[in-house]
Amino acid sequence: MKKGRIAVWFSVALAIFLLSLSMGSYLGSRVARYWYRHKQQTQIRSDGPERAHMESTLSRLNEVQYLQMFAATISSDKKLGEKYLLKNIGALEDIERKSDLQEIKPAIDFNLGRAYVYAALMEEQAHNNGQASRYMKSAQNLFQSLGWSDSTEETLKTVATRELDKWRIPPQTKESGK
Repeated sequence: MKKGRIAVWFSVALAIFLLSLSMGSYLGSRVARYWYRHKQQTQIRSDGPERAHMESTLSRLNEVQYLQMFAATISSDKKLGEKYLLKNIGALEDIERKSDLQEIKPAIDFNLGRAYVYAALMEEQAHNNGQASRYMKSAQNLFQSLGWSDSTEETLKTVATRELDKWRIPPQTKESGK
């Protein structure tokens, strides 16, 4: 007789538990949708200085990313590298000088440091050791300011060479060209 009562109460408790799970799931998703729409509407309505600053920051980050990709691709071509890599470094330095972009300054410094290493490698290949040394010193100073514990010339060259190898197009053999 006691087993029957326990089974009934257990069934009732299980039914209440399952009902509360389904209702909680339904109400939770409704609350989440409401909160998401509310936040989305407040972002759309906010045309204040925060939004302008955020859009400016995102625009600069996109520009830095584009310049970094451009620097990596042109550094393997000597003619293009000589012509555009220094302009690329100048553009990154201009972005770095902006006083309103302190939140993304580490990202800018990191990409500028990589561009300096690319320029140092390019100058080294052209046998301009003095200029290569100046670029490498600038890169080391930037990476040290970012907190890198190992910013030796060998380490930076190794990292940059690995990065540049990703962008190089392998030479086609005669068999693959047919």
